[in-house]
Amino acid sequence: MIKSIVFDFDNTIAKNVEPTDYLILNVVKKYNPHICENLLLKVIQNATTDYEICEKLIPSSDRESVYNLILRFNMEMVEKVLYAPEVIKLISVLSNHYQLHIISGRDRFSLLYSLKKEGIKDYFTEIIGGDSGFKAKPEPESLNYIINRYKLDISKVVFAGDSMNDYYTAMRAGCYFIHAGWYEKETDNCEIISCSDPHLFADIIRSLDL
Repeated sequence: MIKSIVFDFDNTIAKNVEPTDYLILNVVKKYNPHICENLLLKVIQNATTDYEICEKLIPSSDRESVYNLILRFNMEMVEKVLYAPEVIKLISVLSNHYQLHIISGRDRFSLLYSLKKEGIKDYFTEIIGGDSGFKAKPEPESLNYIINRYKLDISKVVFAGDSMNDYYTAMRAGCYFIHAGWYEKETDNCEIISCSDPHLFADIIRSLDL
């Protein structure tokens, strides 16, 4: 039987309706005047944590101050994320049957703030942000930490996320993966289990036990 479900946050639990990409771009382009904005934006969007952006685009002397500025952007934008009522209900129901966790590239402080404001923080046993000291997804370090800390059987763990980074994280750890397609779209990869309707998610989980 599946015992635990680990969720990504952005575009899985909540829809990120106003990303910080362009706010960050306006900061980093000052340090990279000879790199075109499209290339800078690609680095920003491909980064799996905010600090990775700073490591790649900001000189070490200013890295901490720019990172703190990005954290402020995160707090501003997390106020605007959209929680679908169906997803909130799903998490509430799942919490009665499974141990739930979150692994996100977003910083932990803004995660906790948003989840607490929505009233669902206590549904999750472990909440790991991109500033938690683990290697960023798709490295499975944070997922392995949860598995080891809570003595979980890897065959009884599901990782749910919206991106290929989430998929590769699950594959490297060796657990099940379900693509959350309710905010964005279903994946075109026919080898990946995808769910476009939160009402069907629990049925998919139960099917994994067959």
